Amino acid sequence: MHQPIQDGLEDYLSGKAHPDRLQQFHLHLAGCAGCREEVQALQAQSALFRSLRPAEEFDPLPGFYARVRSRIDAQQAGSFWSLFMEPVFARRLAYASLGLLLLLASVAVTSPQASVTASTSAPEHILAVHDLEYPPAPGVDMDHDRGLVLSHLASYSGQEEIAFVPVRSE
Repeated sequence: MHQPIQDGLEDYLSGKAHPDRLQQFHLHLAGCAGCREEVQALQAQSALFRSLRPAEEFDPLPGFYARVRSRIDAQQAGSFWSLFMEPVFARRLAYASLGLLLLLASVAVTSPQASVTASTSAPEHILAVHDLEYPPAPGVDMDHDRGLVLSHLASYSGQEEIAFVPVRSE
């Protein structure tokens, strides 16, 4: 659609076009088939919309606006905390909390730390463990040291360096 038609289309369809503008409008439509077809389609739509208008204007019943306002106020979103008051969500939250409580209780009961009493968890008892066997210090057991050096040499692949620490013999 060309610019002269676009500029005066609303006035033409409503019947309020100025006579000079109306003459230019008709001249352009006589020479342009594309604009003429579009304007005819718009006139048909405009006539269809006019046929849908009610025969007479009517006012809403008394109290209509008050009822609409009360419905709008009733549908306003609640606060975040009102979500917890919903029955389905509250029930699911209670079941999830109960399941978590049972899980934590079973872990606390079955863990090996549960059998340790407060008196044996004192620092003196923890540090005074005699059951563990540590390897002897270097230089104390010569057979152990020889075996250790032999295992290092046997596992040496040439990619790493072995640091030999001289051992004082007594």
